[in-house]
Amino acid sequence: MNKSELVARMALIYRDKELAQTCADELSVFGFVIRSVTQRGVMFSGKTTLFEKFFNAKVEITEDGTSFLTTPVFPVLLREMVDSVYFPTKPIFIKEGGHHGKRD
Repeated sequence: MNKSELVARMALIYRDKELAQTCADELSVFGFVIRSVTQRGVMFSGKTTLFEKFFNAKVEITEDGTSFLTTPVFPVLLREMVDSVYFPTKPIFIKEGGHHGKRD
């Protein structure tokens, strides 16, 4: 994946694979790359400018991650189906033995 591409997750109002596929189809028509479709939502990627145009919201990229500076606006077709859209954060792994307390 190109570094200028962002990955996001769209969570649906309720679990429905067909609904998720409808959302994925709509996203792909606008130029997003669909990475996965599940009952709960769609993982997709695209350039920052595409996110800003599609969701009518400015995107901020910092050392801590990526976020929308304003609330994303969903296209009419998706408004009744989508609960949220967000940029997943990378997991933080704790080195074994790095805890401060005793293990029983």
